Amino acid sequence: MTRTAAAPACGSPDGSIDSWTVMANVLYDFAPDAWLNPFVGAGIGINRLDVKALGQFSGVGTVTSGNVAIQNLTVDDNDLAVSWQAIAGASIKATDKLKLDVTYRYLAGVDHAWQTTGSGILQPGAFEGQYKDQSLTVGLRYSFAAPPPPPPPPQYEAREFIVYFPFDQSVLTPEAQSVVSEAANYASAGKATKLVVVGHTDTSGSPKYNARLSERRGKAVADALVGLGVAADTLAVDWKGESAPAVATGDGVKEPLNRRSTISINF
Repeated sequence: MTRTAAAPACGSPDGSIDSWTVMANVLYDFAPDAWLNPFVGAGIGINRLDVKALGQFSGVGTVTSGNVAIQNLTVDDNDLAVSWQAIAGASIKATDKLKLDVTYRYLAGVDHAWQTTGSGILQPGAFEGQYKDQSLTVGLRYSFAAPPPPPPPPQYEAREFIVYFPFDQSVLTPEAQSVVSEAANYASAGKATKLVVVGHTDTSGSPKYNARLSERRGKAVADALVGLGVAADTLAVDWKGESAPAVATGDGVKEPLNRRSTISINF
């Protein structure tokens, strides 16, 4: 209120300080796809203060015609200053499109200055000080965008697996069992329409013996695939003996890379 001769008592200062901010913020989400997503951030920008206030002086000193006993102080000014803020909070997912945000902000900046006007001889001039603000807000965030499309299904392409055998054997080793299991899983996942198993040997031994050995190797792998769930009607078994080596050698050579069965998978 304004102090006058009719109302000489000093009252409390009265007025308002309005703050307007424009900030550029950077936020970091710790768990953007989780039900509870904590986040932190920081921002920098401009803060505008609009200050409107009215107060009264007391103890104005020696009262004269130029320094009257009753004097008032008026503030009506605004100021811009660089400001910054720290942000922390959490986002709680209610639905795929709706989230509840709880956000804490601490705002500060460089000092503001605003001019004052006295009604008498007392003219304090500009006041200066820092504006700080803390806030805790709760809000709802709704996403109008369509949800992202589901990821495309895995692409399965024709692939060959190789099962190796010890010398003169057709029994699957643990390593060979692992390869057969991987081939069965791949065929089942991609819904393979055709699997071709071909047995092979090295050149050690007679061609007739090796033909029978490669047959046993091919059938051992095919039986293992069926045991792992591969449909028998999708399987074809063949054997080549020593006629199609992976590594060309002379006759009678014990080459480990030639003692094998191949599993060709097609979709």
